Amino acid sequence: MSDQFIREALQLTRQNAKVAFAKRPNATELVGDAVSVAWEMAVNPADGATVRSIAMHAIRRVKVSRQFRWSKRTVDHPVNRESQIRQSLNAGTVSRVGDDPADIAQANIDVAAWWKTLTPIQREFARLFAAGLETREIAKLKGVSPGRASQRRAELRDHWAEFIGEDK
Repeated sequence: MSDQFIREALQLTRQNAKVAFAKRPNATELVGDAVSVAWEMAVNPADGATVRSIAMHAIRRVKVSRQFRWSKRTVDHPVNRESQIRQSLNAGTVSRVGDDPADIAQANIDVAAWWKTLTPIQREFARLFAAGLETREIAKLKGVSPGRASQRRAELRDHWAEFIGEDK
């Protein structure tokens, strides 16, 4: 899918998730999780997926605590999945089957440039989030509270949005 489709899906998810989780004490984390799920779904959308359907399903998955499909894949195939993620993140590249080569090239340039602006700690957290680990798992691995791990996710999301010139 195009970068525009992905951006629209993430923006709609963020807007709807803020409303859906407004009364929850961990609303910020849940909104971040919904956006992460929407990103996963928008990168490789099902046939006929729309911006609205991705936003709706991402919020539902977070509501029923089934946020990340990759976490199961990581457990099932730890070597393959982890090495794939590590290679992509270390290279600062992304690719999506079916995307226009020009779009992939632009995304790779953007991610590589953004990656260089991250601190080593931010890169490590980004790798763990990209691996599909849950916030509490990352917190345990890094020796921080789940709240701090959630803050790191939000900081990375905001840093990316600022980098690409997207409004928060």
